[in-house]
Amino acid sequence: SNKSFNIGAKASGKITFKVVSGAKYISVSKTGKVTVKKNAKKGTYKIVVTAKETSKYKKATKTIIVKVK
Repeated sequence: SNKSFNIGAKASGKITFKVVSGAKYISVSKTGKVTVKKNAKKGTYKIVVTAKETSKYKKATKTIIVKVK
């Protein structure tokens, strides 16, 4: 069955999530919930989290590594 977890990213601006490697095996929702599909092969997959710029903060980007064992 599919396994899922939440990234738990917080920011004062809008946050976006995008799978940049492994989209065939993992997905991420608009709220940061990552789902590892049941046919996922062992490997390392990447998700980029971006917080939009606000009046107080500059844009920030973080790469999240998901390892399937």
